[in-house]
Amino acid sequence: SPCVVNINSFSSCFLFSIETQHTIGYGSRSTTEECPEAIFVMCLQSITGVFIQAFMVGIVFAKMARPKQRSQTLMFSKFAVVCMRDGMLSLMFRVGDMRKKSHLISSSVRAQLVRPYTTKEGEVLTPFLHDLKVKADNYESDIFLIWPTTVIHEIDS
Repeated sequence: SPCVVNINSFSSCFLFSIETQHTIGYGSRSTTEECPEAIFVMCLQSITGVFIQAFMVGIVFAKMARPKQRSQTLMFSKFAVVCMRDGMLSLMFRVGDMRKKSHLISSSVRAQLVRPYTTKEGEVLTPFLHDLKVKADNYESDIFLIWPTTVIHEIDS
């Protein structure tokens, strides 16, 4: 007796394979208990198919979740300036997003001063990072980069 019932041509074999892979249901096609080889091949196809589908989903997710070369689309001004802004001496620089199709939403900006620091005991810590209080175009540190934005640090000490 045949290993699979109602298999007559290549197209019926192909349909049986798809029905097995996607657990659609066989209808009139089914395996028989007399062929352990057919049962083994069906199990092998199902396991291999699950691995291939998981791999493909992983590739699609990785491509969608990680932006492409985002560091190359963010541009910073070549020079920073120190000037008077609203009566305060301020350090200013500009940042902009060059990507046209999508924009960074709810981004935040942060600046740090890197300099050596001498402790009371005379130990020199280098590099010492000091967070600077910054705002972007008179807003707090949250920015929406649809156009270039000026980042401002008021020099108060």
